Amino acid sequence: MINEFFQKTKLNYKRFRLRLFLRWLSKYVTIVDVVPANSTIAVVAVEDFDPKSNEVWHSLQNHSYARDVYCDECSRQTVMSNGMYKKFTHQGRIQKVICSKCLFNLLKQKTSKSLRAD
Repeated sequence: MINEFFQKTKLNYKRFRLRLFLRWLSKYVTIVDVVPANSTIAVVAVEDFDPKSNEVWHSLQNHSYARDVYCDECSRQTVMSNGMYKKFTHQGRIQKVICSKCLFNLLKQKTSKSLRAD
């Protein structure tokens, strides 16, 4: 039934889910230009990255590539944009890095704990 809706409206189901997730995530995550030392950087794991997404960005600063950066939770290799990687390495790689899958699981655990506390 859901697939029929997306086929009739010609919406991309994966893109819809991503937008919904990002809206939900914005309640818990703040996007900033300057990355503080005690922050956590949310990135995408290499296996979840689509290189075609670089075509959307006009600036090379926003192009993303697989880096020598690994998720602190699951140790998977991650993808980071040129601009973010430059900031990350310039500050000495002191921020915690977490991939989107681990971040989702971590937030799910925290929200379920807070719901149980209420």
